[in-house]
Amino acid sequence: MKFWSKREHGIAAILWMFPLFCSIGLFVLLLLSQLNEKYLIGFLTVSSLTVILFYLWYNTYYRIEDGQLIYQSGVFNGTIKINQIESIQRSGYPTTGNRPAMGLEGLLIRYQGGRRIFISPADEDGFMRELQKTNSRLRILPKSLQGG
Repeated sequence: MKFWSKREHGIAAILWMFPLFCSIGLFVLLLLSQLNEKYLIGFLTVSSLTVILFYLWYNTYYRIEDGQLIYQSGVFNGTIKINQIESIQRSGYPTTGNRPAMGLEGLLIRYQGGRRIFISPADEDGFMRELQKTNSRLRILPKSLQGG
């Protein structure tokens, strides 16, 4: 079963404003005919970054299949065996750790004796129910008021 990541406005602003402003600035320089090789390299870099961010924004999801949680966030991906998941806790966005998420609120998953990953499925309840079908020992912890 596939679950798409939430897409929060705050994350969108962070992902899109920087390349947008850089592109506008470089375009203005082009219009003013002050574009040289240095600016062209900058424009190509910003354009490449924008393509990567677009891919990240529209390709972040989680799949549950064959006893595994598979996460994909742009070019970043991984797999966690569901029977190794110890607990899930609703949480704010953590400042450190693995975060294949486009949402500021989501689920902090602890697995394999202390490893953590933060994800943000749009349907958190449905996601947790699917995990519990495979791992009945999975503990659902009370919501954390701050990131993990």
